[in-house]
Amino acid sequence: MGVRKYITGAILTAIAVGILTQLCHHLGKHQKEKIEELYRERKEWRERLADLYRMGREINHWRHDMQGKLEILYRMQKNGKYAEVESYIEKLCGELKDYPELPQPTGNEGLDAALIKTISKCRERGIHFSYVVLGKPERIESIVLGNLMDNLLCNGMEACQNLSGTKEMELVVHSQAKGVEIYLENTIGESVLENNPKFVSHKREKEKHGFGMESIFRIVKQYEGTYESREEAKGEENRFCQYIYLKYVVQSGS
Repeated sequence: MGVRKYITGAILTAIAVGILTQLCHHLGKHQKEKIEELYRERKEWRERLADLYRMGREINHWRHDMQGKLEILYRMQKNGKYAEVESYIEKLCGELKDYPELPQPTGNEGLDAALIKTISKCRERGIHFSYVVLGKPERIESIVLGNLMDNLLCNGMEACQNLSGTKEMELVVHSQAKGVEIYLENTIGESVLENNPKFVSHKREKEKHGFGMESIFRIVKQYEGTYESREEAKGEENRFCQYIYLKYVVQSGS
């Protein structure tokens, strides 16, 4: 009888140790995934801040140049060189077209940062980018919305940049009473839904990429939202359309 109890106790102890080991393994894996996710988000945020810093330096440089040119205009006008002043003003008006557009504050710093970065990148890559922001998406965390928009817009730019024809992106962000609607449409070459339905990254060093859509889907789930995508043909162009809805929800810890 004593031997049987000993064996039974040993078996139960082994089972308990096995369960605890599995539990620790799962907890450790979960903690590791959370740490990796947090690292990616912070890395992406640092990159956005670096882009904003670069933009700020460029704007300060342009402002300094403009101040110098206005001083030249003043001296030319003071010396009665009116024909030269008129010609110089026409030249300045042409240069103003090359100045980057800065979006009006949207009420969400993350969205502002994503728009500023996208405007700059699209100019560099010859992509025509237009956007409309209706209402103020203030109830979505800035870091969260900035992360989602940055990934969404970066994917759109990546799809456009290698096209030989029209390169366009159109964005609409509509803040409503119960949530935010986000609609992005961009030109594409080959069909995304046929050739890459799981949105797998084709960049080199895949272990460092491919988190964009994963991050978008996670945020959509976090805000009890929906994600839809489709493709449309407009004349000779093919366009990839994405619709995201984020519901205003009370986040844990808020």
